[in-house]
Amino acid sequence: MSTTKHPSDAPLPLVHVDEVLSRPIVDVKRKVPCPTFHFGQRIKKKFDGVYFYGTVEFVEGSYVSIIYDDGDEESAIQLDDDELLVMEMIDISLSKKIKYATEAQHIRCTNCLFSLQGLEQKNFQHKTSFIPGISSSHVSWHILEFYLFAYERQRMWERKMQHPENFPYSLNERMSRHSFCNIYRELDRGTIFLKASILELFYSSDDKQHDNPRCIPRPWSHKEWTKQVLWRSYMYRLVNRVETFENIGFAEPTDASLQAYSRRAQVYRDQAKSAFFTGAHNVSGFEPYMKALNLTLNNLDTIVDDFYAASTSKDKLDVLRGMKLVGDFYAWQILCDMETCGCLKIDYNFCVLGPGAKEGLKLVFRTSKNSLEVLKGVEKHLQLARILTALQENAFQILGLEFPYFGGKRLALKEIEHTLCEYSKYNISNGMHTYRPGEKSAIAVDCFSCYGKDPDHGYYCDLCNHFCCTGCLEIAGDANDYDERNFICPPCRQLESFFNLS
Repeated sequence: MSTTKHPSDAPLPLVHVDEVLSRPIVDVKRKVPCPTFHFGQRIKKKFDGVYFYGTVEFVEGSYVSIIYDDGDEESAIQLDDDELLVMEMIDISLSKKIKYATEAQHIRCTNCLFSLQGLEQKNFQHKTSFIPGISSSHVSWHILEFYLFAYERQRMWERKMQHPENFPYSLNERMSRHSFCNIYRELDRGTIFLKASILELFYSSDDKQHDNPRCIPRPWSHKEWTKQVLWRSYMYRLVNRVETFENIGFAEPTDASLQAYSRRAQVYRDQAKSAFFTGAHNVSGFEPYMKALNLTLNNLDTIVDDFYAASTSKDKLDVLRGMKLVGDFYAWQILCDMETCGCLKIDYNFCVLGPGAKEGLKLVFRTSKNSLEVLKGVEKHLQLARILTALQENAFQILGLEFPYFGGKRLALKEIEHTLCEYSKYNISNGMHTYRPGEKSAIAVDCFSCYGKDPDHGYYCDLCNHFCCTGCLEIAGDANDYDERNFICPPCRQLESFFNLS
């Protein structure tokens, strides 16, 4: 028997995931009887004069399964299907020293967040000194893993924004195959959609006979604006499905508008082939939802008065909890919407930890099967989340990574809560929703000022998807506020500062 090691037994080179994913893509038309597919291969297929891009997700023998970026799937037997003969393979241009297929396959199979960033996992298993009061290497290792998850998820968002055609956006199989919310809640598709609709309301004209330029806000009083945002957020969050509101729109907080909305909703529910409510979490039925809207509208002025009188975030949350069908989860979602839409000052030291976030904390701080790490005698979930928030700079320094903060904003308690929930999903990813790229986030509109639309001479806002042409940005003195990572449009910044200005 030979003692010579097989080439596949050689240790894989450590390489950062960005180095692999950023390698240039070139088109190669293979003039062979049938393309040869491998796992992770990017392909494009021409249909009716249009190219569709996809990724090979499964290969076994002659069987191949492809998921296209618009969500469609195709399966075929390579040797029998004539359709595959028109495929064009997209090869990755590689360094001679590194074989992408083997390396990517290894990372995707292990799902190791350390090797994903070119790090040796064993080098970080005893990094406990940077965490005051923690003696468990198990806890410190999971703190580092938690922040590696946050880092990769935010980089996935950046890769998608910069090169949407280069799916998958991560070599980590769990993260590329399953759906995870963004680290920053305001970057999630549903929040962007809601923000865009609220922004249109913010700049709407109070004179129905004339349009109002989007660069000049309507003269809302702070209390009236609070009422408008609370009502719209409440209406949307109980459904939490973009497609529903794209079809039926919103209702203003008036009886006539709500009755019209109810008729549209009934027709849509009866005729639509898709669901009315989101499938991401538990929701009410259609009849309870409509009854709740009517009841809340009747009491809306009282709710707004109580909300306006509440002095702390916790007190305001208690007011929202009193609304029909609203528990901790919905109350927290509505409160976050109101913070980002200029209704109240952002409280960076307060959040509501849902069941998913609490499970995430257990994964990070649990030292044994039945106990959480005790930090200076404190065991409460919110205080553990605050401690985790305070450790981010230390963690990234030890990992040697620079976190891609959105808009330069440090991860606040709100983002940590959001990430803890996704981290718990990552660790129990069996049965999760499969990710389908290609969905357009929110409402794409023309320039906020001149109403032009030329993607080659402007930018789309990351928070509302409004277009801003470079000419109008220069006139407004905002042309230098754009960087290659993110862009927030002038209307969004004006809306967020409404609380301080009102």
